[in-house]
Amino acid sequence: MSDTNPSQEQNALHRKYRPQTLDKIIGHTEAVTRLQGTIKTGKIPSAVLFTGASSAGKTTLARAYAAALNGKPVTQQQDFKELNAADQRGIDDVRELIKISKFKPINKRRVFVIDEAQQLVTNKAAVQAFLKPLEEPSPGTLWILCSMDPAKFMTGDGKAVANRCVQIALAPHSDSDLLKQAVRIAKGEAMTYIMDEEKKLVGRIVENSNGEMRTLANLMESVQQYYAGLDPQPKKLKLTDIGSVLSSTESADDDLAVKVMLGLYSGKYTMVCRALLDIQDGFMFIKKLMYLSEFMLNVSVLGNERHRKVWWSASNRKLHEAAKKLQLTLGMHAAINARFVRIAAQAASFQVSAEQLLASELYYLVKEVHTPKKE
Repeated sequence: MSDTNPSQEQNALHRKYRPQTLDKIIGHTEAVTRLQGTIKTGKIPSAVLFTGASSAGKTTLARAYAAALNGKPVTQQQDFKELNAADQRGIDDVRELIKISKFKPINKRRVFVIDEAQQLVTNKAAVQAFLKPLEEPSPGTLWILCSMDPAKFMTGDGKAVANRCVQIALAPHSDSDLLKQAVRIAKGEAMTYIMDEEKKLVGRIVENSNGEMRTLANLMESVQQYYAGLDPQPKKLKLTDIGSVLSSTESADDDLAVKVMLGLYSGKYTMVCRALLDIQDGFMFIKKLMYLSEFMLNVSVLGNERHRKVWWSASNRKLHEAAKKLQLTLGMHAAINARFVRIAAQAASFQVSAEQLLASELYYLVKEVHTPKKE
């Protein structure tokens, strides 16, 4: 017999502290205010398109809006339906949704949330069938589309879809947003052992969350597990304890980010491209590369000196150790870091995918830093 508690998965911190209502949403003030305005005026749109990077909170905001419209959590709404267009984007899937939408809703509104909506645009027959009900939905029906690839909605059928929606672009969460969520979790879980007046411990966790609420919650859970396993348990953890936990939670993308950096340092564009083919989240991957690049630049500046703001995570250590045998100059580190800052700024516009942007920009970066300068 398994010892696994069936409620364990439901109690995962990223689920337990995921906001269920608009008033609990952290960040996205303008978006929340707009949505609340539609409810106050009774001018509910027929369709909404949320765009933003992965983990920006698109689906969370969609569920909270649906909860506000019907006055109850989406888990208690028979009319609420959520699907992933990456798996369900065929013409038959769309026809089934349209068929369901014609029935009178049990609640005030029937809400359909279509995640990864950019995948829907790739099926011409499906998206063409979707345009009419999107523009003239059945009474009481609201369509909410969520996408991390706004570029797909700038031309052709994608633009036709976007033009039929109220469009709301969500920026990534700020460190301030993430810190508020970290404190919320720490208080809710009675994690007094990481709460100090200057918030240094939770701040270190935030620094390593890649700007993602889910990753933040997972890291908080890792710290919680670590503390529960200590014997004896100190009143407060130390920064070194947090570092040990963070070092044990590296992801596959972290390893790929190290490979990309080593490919840049050694002038091997093939190595860079091979790593880019396997990344899970392009936009968050850019942040990982920025963190690594900034770390290596700062270490180069400091030499053998240590600094409290230069964090030696597992990925940082791995990259630093592997790069020791390469003859890297401060100028090379500065050039690479400058290019990543530019890439991050371009990525924020969502004109192209993060993968396309990286593949293009890093080719020229390899040529730039490895081409001998003429005297």
